[in-house]
Amino acid sequence: MLTLGVIVVHFGQPELTLRCLSHLRLQEGVRLKVIVVDNSPQGDAPLVKDSGFNPFILRCSNKGFAHANNQGLQELRGFCKKENSLDGVLLLNNDAFAMEDALHKLGIAMTRNQRPGWAVMVGGCLLNEDGSLQTRGGCWIPSHGRGMVLLDEPHPTHGILYPSGAAVLLNLVALDRLDWQLDEGYFLYFEEADTVERLRKLGPLQVFLDQNARFVHLQGATAGSGKRHHDRSIRSECHFHRSKRRFYNLHYPAFLPKMHLLHALVVFKRLIRGEFGRAQAVIRGFWG
Repeated sequence: MLTLGVIVVHFGQPELTLRCLSHLRLQEGVRLKVIVVDNSPQGDAPLVKDSGFNPFILRCSNKGFAHANNQGLQELRGFCKKENSLDGVLLLNNDAFAMEDALHKLGIAMTRNQRPGWAVMVGGCLLNEDGSLQTRGGCWIPSHGRGMVLLDEPHPTHGILYPSGAAVLLNLVALDRLDWQLDEGYFLYFEEADTVERLRKLGPLQVFLDQNARFVHLQGATAGSGKRHHDRSIRSECHFHRSKRRFYNLHYPAFLPKMHLLHALVVFKRLIRGEFGRAQAVIRGFWG
């Protein structure tokens, strides 16, 4: 039986975290070591306790999604060194709820796809609350400066395939290559694509999207972080463009002149539409 570490970042809305933990408690076929990182100013992360499920709660200040996950990763790294029993770590949004056997299916997909010396990232399939497909993952097209949400279509071969960060499993090779750390320069957005690029530069990588491991995901429920710009809060919009600039600085600097031009056009269009707050968010995010 596989043993998986699970990191759930809590930021307000304890009812979401409680629902997330309750679904984890029902998972079968895997052993879980669950870390809840309480990133909220109120320190109000709920705790689910019974004889077989007792998540460990870490308190930290809100320095972003990557920073919060890193607190959990360091705790699990210590556990892995001491117990030598982890097979991988799942990063799970508190607004993502694992359906029946989802974690077991992710673990099987990870072991089926890993080869000696290969890093593996496995993503779950995200559903809306009505059961309709939300996304299988994403694909970022660097030359176009945009991404696409994957539904049933194949991804473009010239794009960066990545699992949704709402439910992504990393094997130990991947974690060791990353030194058990996400890039804390990203407060919100682009963590998944950045992790793919970092791992690819460090050695062979397999990215796999498992359509059978399903999670109900209340997209943007915690941070107002919808996929499309008009679904995002203005604060999240600013973080999106700040992270986008960092991603291109680190991985695709040759495309930066084109990105400057595209973002100037985006600002112009939003001003024409009267979206002054969103135009300012793009300016602060990409050029601030």
